[in-house]
Amino acid sequence: MIQAEKLHAMLSAPAEVVELSSANGYCMLRLEEGEDVSAKCIIIAAGASYRKLNVDGCEQFEGSSIYYAATTMETQLCRNAQVMVVDNGNSADQAVVFLSNCCAKVLLVIRGGDLGKSMRITF
Repeated sequence: MIQAEKLHAMLSAPAEVVELSSANGYCMLRLEEGEDVSAKCIIIAAGASYRKLNVDGCEQFEGSSIYYAATTMETQLCRNAQVMVVDNGNSADQAVVFLSNCCAKVLLVIRGGDLGKSMRITF
């Protein structure tokens, strides 16, 4: 959201798209309310589902100290702090490398028994 605002993106949320077409090299969307929107590119961000920790009380910390992404927004919230990444996969190694640039210390806690099985660290 912050990045979109910096790039002067027009946000139409929530909006139901009912028709997609093209005209003069532009993609055209018709929204449920009847508004037509055109763009050179369309990015469909349909959402993601995260594997949450099955731990009592976890929900009360979501959004205040437990996050399900490592984006620029989370780096602002965790800057110069000790953080923990809990996962066992390619997203974990990406998060660790990304967060190591702004956090005092990054700990990786893996779920599963084989860290090397799904990690794809390249330098």
